[in-house]
Parts: sequence; structure tokens; C-alpha cells
Amino acid sequence: MRKLLSAGVCLLSAVIGGSAAQASLVPTLVNSPVAVSGGYLYTYNIKLTGDQGLSAAAVDPQSGRMFDSQLTIFDFAGYVAGSANVNFNTALDPGGNFIVTTPNTTDTTFLATVPGERDSADVPNLVLNYTGPDYRTTGGGDGATNNFQDVFIATVSAISVYNDTDYTSFSGIGVKNTGTTTANTAAFNAGSTLAPVAQVPEAATWAMMVIGFGVVGASLRSRRAVHAIANLG
Repeated sequence: MRKLLSAGVCLLSAVIGGSAAQASLVPTLVNSPVAVSGGYLYTYNIKLTGDQGLSAAAVDPQSGRMFDSQLTIFDFAGYVAGSANVNFNTALDPGGNFIVTTPNTTDTTFLATVPGERDSADVPNLVLNYTGPDYRTTGGGDGATNNFQDVFIATVSAISVYNDTDYTSFSGIGVKNTGTTTANTAAFNAGSTLAPVAQVPEAATWAMMVIGFGVVGASLRSRRAVHAIANLG
């Protein structure tokens, strides 16, 4: 693997509708890809931070725009169709769930992205859209204190044909539940997490391939020379 799974997740703050963003939904790859039928299984824990809630149909009061709570993991290479699955933490009893889709491109109107990383048009994304009643969208506190703790809201898993990983962008959007002026406003975050990538031969492998091609070429040239001499004879 190109990157260590123990590497920390990089978060990037952003702004939407004038409200300062905080981390909302954060995915973390929980272990190395597991070999299964059809490929390799990737499993992510999804954390909801204490100052954020979930809504399926919220309106940002500062911008007037509608949004739903969403998490996108960009460019999940080698995705096996139909393999994505979400297990919501029912112990939290939000009465909702996430719907998973895998479009190749994602509407980024409300989403931040990590500078230098992009959404490839030919690589599927894992997109989780919250559906259900509002969860923890109010009552978080005055902003100086927080009445809620970070929780693992769900796990999402998907199968890829690749077992090599590298960093990719993720972006989440939630509902701010703290502060006298920021409560119920949209806030989102972006960062990097690990995801499958197409396997590229290492430098040593490329070198062996070049040498191999050279040997084959030399052999063919030698055979042609011997054949030409035989014809002259």
C-alpha cells in the first residue's frame, strides 16, 4: 500500500452561506482491505461531530438554499457495482439512515474539496445522503460549550477490484447545532481519507518489463540474422 492506514485524516475548513464550517461527517478506513469474493472489502467508520446534526431537508437561513446532510468519498476506484452497504448505528435511535449512490461525478454546490485533488469523471464516488427525521440539529449549546459528543453514526462498506490505496478527498455537510447565530445553519468540511486506486507497476517492475522487452527484441533480431545467413547459403 502506498500510504499507511495509520496516517491521520487531514481536514479542511470551508465556508457556506457565510457560516464558518466545522468538521461534520468524517470517514475513516478501519483496516486494510479484506479479500472477499469479487475483490477487496473496504469499511469506513463515519463520525458525526458533536456540534453537527443531520437533516434530510434543511434550509440554510443565511443563504436560503436547501440541502441535505451528505458525505461523499471521491474516486473509489474499481468499485464493484451493487456492493456498497451502510449500517446505521441504531443504538443512537435517530430514526433515519443513509442512502448510498455511486455516481461518477457529484454536485459540489455544497461540497468543499481538497486543493489539488479532483473528482475524476470516469471513477465512481461513494455518496451517502441522509434520509429521515432531523437528528441533533438543535440543542448543542451556546458555542462556547457543546452538549453533544462525537459519535460513530454509521459504517459504510464497498468492494473494489483493487487492494492498493492512496489518499482521496471526502466532503461532508451537516447542520450546525451550536451558537446563538450559527445554529441551524449549513456547515461542511473536506479532508483526505484512504480509498482504492488502480494498481500501477512499481519502478522495479517497469525496469524488469523493459529488460524483458529488450531480450525479446534481441532474440527476434538474432533469429532474423540467422535466417538471412541461411538463405544466403
